Amino acid sequence: MAKGFTKKTNGKNQFIPTSGTKKSSISSKDIRKKTTIQKSKGDEFKQRKLHTVKDIWSWKEADDDLQEKILEKLRQDAYQTADDFFLEDDGAIYDKDEKKGAEEIGLNNPRPSAYEVGGNRGNDYVQFDFEIKDQKKLYKYLGISDKLAEKVHVEFHNEGEVNTQLQFNDNTGGNTEGTGGEISLAGDTGFIYDHYTDEYGEGEEDIFHKEDVPTEEEGRSMLHAFDKFDDLMINTLHNITRNYEYQFEDEKLIEDAKANEWDFDKDGDIV
Repeated sequence: MAKGFTKKTNGKNQFIPTSGTKKSSISSKDIRKKTTIQKSKGDEFKQRKLHTVKDIWSWKEADDDLQEKILEKLRQDAYQTADDFFLEDDGAIYDKDEKKGAEEIGLNNPRPSAYEVGGNRGNDYVQFDFEIKDQKKLYKYLGISDKLAEKVHVEFHNEGEVNTQLQFNDNTGGNTEGTGGEISLAGDTGFIYDHYTDEYGEGEEDIFHKEDVPTEEEGRSMLHAFDKFDDLMINTLHNITRNYEYQFEDEKLIEDAKANEWDFDKDGDIV
């Protein structure tokens, strides 16, 4: 209650406030009404302002239609600006059957020296400049016995637009590659290299000592090694292709939009 005193006037008590207290001419009802009107106008102003300045959205704020536009624009940008970051995968060289990577196989783990993925020619391939880090591991992986290792050694061959090929060099300096019909098996003569006849003339294959030439059984081991290495390269190409394609998938694009805190306009473009 406000401080003051009463004074009788014409026989009636009249309240007179003390100094500093002023009786308002507005009732509490009027105050409530006025406050409600002001609040209402303020909300209307705020709403009007939101509609005026809200022309950018984060990924989370965008509705379904806008998110669809955003993904399409991000995908287009990714195709135009795609780099080779997808090659930075230490696990790309991998034998899924034996669950072995490059190190467990006995090789270094380089980036591809040449490749094509996602092209419209349908000629995807990958090549590596491999180095043998552990020959014992590699030969065991390829199924090359110690006895066969005395007759041949492994190298890798990159030529044309095909995956890296396994190559055997023998003690005489000859070589075989796992392409075409460059190797053949021939009974008691053992393992015959086509290039022998190219170099020494028709019918002169016996110029090599029989003990230096892989036996038929060892030849079959070499054929198995060719197939195994080819499978390794096919699986490696698959992994690299998968990494390349992932750049354009919704999951990756949304992840980028959130991580970079990008804002978008009504057309889905980054602002």
